Amino acid sequence: MPTMNVLPSRSHLSKPSAYSPHLSPHPSPLCPHFLARDRLHLWKLASNVRSRHSTAPEEDINCIFEVMANAWADSTHESYSAGILVYHVYCDQREIPEELRAPTSQFIITSFIASLAGSYSGSTIANYIPGIRAWHILHGLDWKLNSLETDALLKGADRLTPPSSKRKKRQLYMLEFIAKIWLQLNLNNPLDASMFACLTTCFYAVARVGEFLVPQLDAFNPARHITRTSLRF
Repeated sequence: MPTMNVLPSRSHLSKPSAYSPHLSPHPSPLCPHFLARDRLHLWKLASNVRSRHSTAPEEDINCIFEVMANAWADSTHESYSAGILVYHVYCDQREIPEELRAPTSQFIITSFIASLAGSYSGSTIANYIPGIRAWHILHGLDWKLNSLETDALLKGADRLTPPSSKRKKRQLYMLEFIAKIWLQLNLNNPLDASMFACLTTCFYAVARVGEFLVPQLDAFNPARHITRTSLRF
């Protein structure tokens, strides 16, 4: 049976941005400075931590790892990376050894959540936990937490969201707005025409912009993103 090897992605060819001064983990061979989207699968466990797959042949482990890594979309890998980074920075500050970070414990996670409450929004903290959980799952570790205690802490953290992290609800987007934008555009200009087509398509399809657009110019994937050949009248 053919096996799949875990190969570095092409994104490794890009140079990652420097860490923010307040979010800089201690140098560690287990957590190399890669692009954010690569932390989930390239940040490793301590050598003395045994995963569920430790006794399996290496080629089988590689195959399992590669397939499971595709369970999350690229955008999810990137969003989960923030939680993994903040978690490791917290562990560095508390001098928690690498072998205790994964598999984590209820006390470490509850202390982690409590330390962020009042400084981060509740929704941000709540999004960090699935990232740490996914890191455990991908590397074959058990995730055994008291969900009632964790949920209570997350609710408390949400109530303690600082005012600076809250935004007022945005005004509804109405047809009148689109009409005013249309008056400022020249639809004979390809850029203006494509912008207006995107605006009206997303509006009438009741779609999120992220579902119709690529995140950056060099990120187009014909298997995922819409092309003109997809259009029907």
